[in-house]
Amino acid sequence: MKKTKITIVMPVWRRAEILKIVLKQLSKFIDFNKDLFEFRTVFVLSNEDPEHFELFRNIMYFKKYDLTIVNYSNDFVSDKTNAGFHEAMKEDFDYIMNIGSDDLIHEFLLTLYKPYFKIKKPFFGINSLYITDFESKKTVFYKSYNSPFAVGAGRMISREVMNKVYAKYSKLYPEGLQRVLDANSAKRIHKLNYGCAVLDSGQFPYIVDLKSDININDFEKFDKYKGSTDIEKNIVLNTYEL
Repeated sequence: MKKTKITIVMPVWRRAEILKIVLKQLSKFIDFNKDLFEFRTVFVLSNEDPEHFELFRNIMYFKKYDLTIVNYSNDFVSDKTNAGFHEAMKEDFDYIMNIGSDDLIHEFLLTLYKPYFKIKKPFFGINSLYITDFESKKTVFYKSYNSPFAVGAGRMISREVMNKVYAKYSKLYPEGLQRVLDANSAKRIHKLNYGCAVLDSGQFPYIVDLKSDININDFEKFDKYKGSTDIEKNIVLNTYEL
């Protein structure tokens, strides 16, 4: 049976300690799903990153997988991510997925997605994630209801969609963005008449966004509106090795 090809794009900047944990989980994700899926990984690094050497060393642990490293100046996040997508577009894939260098992706995510792969849905993702402070482990659960947009991390965008996006815009993300990348890219895709299928992921931690003191959006922003609880913290800690 032909395997579904998935390219994973990850822009990286500092936080080598967090990246090491993220890559350990990503390797579990790939190993668990390798019988049905073929993976390629594209990492975007910046030479001016003060932690560049340590980040590079962490990524080299990943060399047992199909690995590409792109060097791109650390400017806007959207531009850096686009550089990774441009590299990804040079090779064959069925779906492309963007993961942040602070995102834990659970190996069961593709099991949840299985019906959508089967019908070759062009654009889909889930509606929830956990946001965890890396130091205190305080955790907030975020879930969108009745939104046309899925969570950015773990979204699946088909080759068909990406070809049409590039024909129209030449890139997925608008230039010069530091925030709301996912909503802006989804709007571009929607304008091409591809609605996002948003799966209800319940309260299982398929995706955990790890926050530190150098994030663009720090944990306190989310805690202010949602509020951390021990229940949510324990769900994350019992699922991942943090």
